Amino acid sequence: MNDRKPCAWVRKNARTKNLHPSKQKWEVIYEDPHANPPFKQRTKGGFRTKKAAEDWANDWTDPTNPHVDPLKSSEPFESVASEYLGSRHFPKANTRASLEQILLKSSAPTGLPENYGGKPVGEISYEAVLRWLADFSGKRNATTVRNTFYAFRTVLDYAVDTGRIKVNPARMGELANPKRRLPKVKKMHIAEEERYQLTAGEAETVLSFMPYPFNLYALTAVKSAARPEEVAGFVVNNYTDDGTLKVRGVVVTVNGELIREEYAKNASSRREIPLDTDSAGQLDEYLQLHIARARLWYAEHRPDEALDLGKLPLFVGLKTGRANKKGILERLDYSKPIRHSLVVAKYFKPALKAAGLPSSVRFYDLRHARISQLVDAIGQPDALTLKEVQDLAGHASSVMTLDRYAHTKRPDVARSRKALDGLTGTAPATKVRRLRSVSDAG
Repeated sequence: MNDRKPCAWVRKNARTKNLHPSKQKWEVIYEDPHANPPFKQRTKGGFRTKKAAEDWANDWTDPTNPHVDPLKSSEPFESVASEYLGSRHFPKANTRASLEQILLKSSAPTGLPENYGGKPVGEISYEAVLRWLADFSGKRNATTVRNTFYAFRTVLDYAVDTGRIKVNPARMGELANPKRRLPKVKKMHIAEEERYQLTAGEAETVLSFMPYPFNLYALTAVKSAARPEEVAGFVVNNYTDDGTLKVRGVVVTVNGELIREEYAKNASSRREIPLDTDSAGQLDEYLQLHIARARLWYAEHRPDEALDLGKLPLFVGLKTGRANKKGILERLDYSKPIRHSLVVAKYFKPALKAAGLPSSVRFYDLRHARISQLVDAIGQPDALTLKEVQDLAGHASSVMTLDRYAHTKRPDVARSRKALDGLTGTAPATKVRRLRSVSDAG
């Protein structure tokens, strides 16, 4: 039996040793008794102080700190990932679903289940992680790569914490600070500027081509500047008599199933949004008919079930199957919330085409158009202040409001030139078709 103990040495990182002491980093050269061949030298980097590196080295060579049991390290990655997910509480259901998709689903485009699902966690090497990351980065966008890498690294951290591996290979060498290896994500305002910038007038034109009641769904998205999942999550109790919408929950899709979560995206997202007089009037009229139809629907389809008006979705889903041959109002299912993806595919995208707008425009751009309009009006008489726009949008800070939306207006060269010459000009009014009413629904 080999009683040899592993050794470890501390040294300055070669790339930073000539920098100012505050910017220098330290690393540990250590012997891995479970490597092939045994006691192969490896490097653990990223330590900001010499003491931190020495502490890690002492821990590695401490004879009272046993090394990893080979039996534990032989467990496949997918088993460790499943155990990790089962040991954690995720407040949002779609967070767990997203991680399961990344880590475990064979259909995932991440390559993790395919390359590492059945591989013993102790055999995942630093070199293999680098190769996977380089290959994956060339196939997917930067955000997907980063999210996948961090999920992968988190599971390997869990493997370290549970004694399956001694060192996380996704935290070694260059991956100790992965920013250099991971593809960079475009800054938010740059990404938004590259999109087609929908104007408020164009947004209302799109609405005019959508059938009732989905035009009201889109109108609420525009005038409230709420996120799609927030609009889908509105219930009757979220609308007050004075024309205010209260954001208190969202509707998300998890494995094809609609789930209502009783909280918003973040603390700033929990807010109250006042509507303009005209929009509030249209929503008041819609709500009266909506409640009346809901009562009739429950009496016919759910006679033994009491209708809780307060929890009734403000916008409801559609029946499927043979009901497709009926009119929209006859197909409404008041027992479930609206399925946003269906509205986009069947009604929003055709409306874009009818309005002569690019198919790349997203439903989310209705929110962008509204907030951009409000940001552009700041400083004008009777306009909202920056703080009020921030609160309405549900942003944590006004910096985010300006960074994302103050850059999204399409440039008007002629207007800029007039302003520079000391003149004033007025943009031509956009012709907006009136929204269809319930009598037009058919």
